[in-house]
Amino acid sequence: MVLITLRSILDLCLLMLTGFAAFRFKIIKKEGLNTMNGVLLNIALPATMLKSFQMDLLFEKKELLVSALGLSLLCQLLSIALPFILIRKGPDRNVERSAVAFSNNAFIAIPLLTSIYGDIGTFYASALNVISILFVFSVQPLMISGKFSAKDVARKTLNNKVIITLAAVALLIADIHLPRFIMTPVSYLGSLTTPLALLSIGAVIAQSEPSHMFNGRVVWISFLRLIVVPLIICFIFRLFSQDPTVLLCFYILASTPTGSLTPIYCEQEGIAADKASGIFLLTTIACVVTIPFIVFLMERI
Repeated sequence: MVLITLRSILDLCLLMLTGFAAFRFKIIKKEGLNTMNGVLLNIALPATMLKSFQMDLLFEKKELLVSALGLSLLCQLLSIALPFILIRKGPDRNVERSAVAFSNNAFIAIPLLTSIYGDIGTFYASALNVISILFVFSVQPLMISGKFSAKDVARKTLNNKVIITLAAVALLIADIHLPRFIMTPVSYLGSLTTPLALLSIGAVIAQSEPSHMFNGRVVWISFLRLIVVPLIICFIFRLFSQDPTVLLCFYILASTPTGSLTPIYCEQEGIAADKASGIFLLTTIACVVTIPFIVFLMERI
């Protein structure tokens, strides 16, 4: 499984390198990148999630949905709680906690688990993404700013991605199979997720400043995101499931790098954007090694 994971990550890295080169050679421009991300976030990713919740396996075994969403919620809550325990002081502690708490599930985990496990991998990654979306668009910006408001959480949670995801879950619960003439174009659109996501990450890396990575605090926060928090979550998950496929899926999900929205939110707030960019960049590059390491370690414990 380690070799399969490593090979899958290397495949994704080639797509990221393509995005990096395309941006440097001005094939992808900054305004084009914004458009591409809009297509990814508002069309391709929702299509992927809708497709994953229309799997025949789920209609036959709906209990998988309950367990997957439950484990996904546990994974996200642990990811948010642990940084508050591990990061107690510092002027940028809100940014550092956010960088550890919110990972790149949509852009990294869905392509990676799809390449390793196929549809069932897509399903578990999508289940976590359902939960992550609820938190990333509501709790994360408030966590960075340090200004929490129940009204803001509710307002930011109700967005198009959340609505489409909840609709997909409702269709599954109601036992409604969407007709082929709808699902065929949905599948085509969903297939755009992997290339668009990795091209986008490569382009973001191309316009980032590498020097932001060479900071002791950035290295420490990246270590927490990629090694410490995933290992704690992995050990806790062994108490809730014995299914090796489920465990390996969540080991990988817990080990993904810092989410790409973290430096964007920091830029908007004017809070430690350079540090957030450095953490995003370092964790994205280092995960090529750390994700296979986590899988290797947990398979042997």
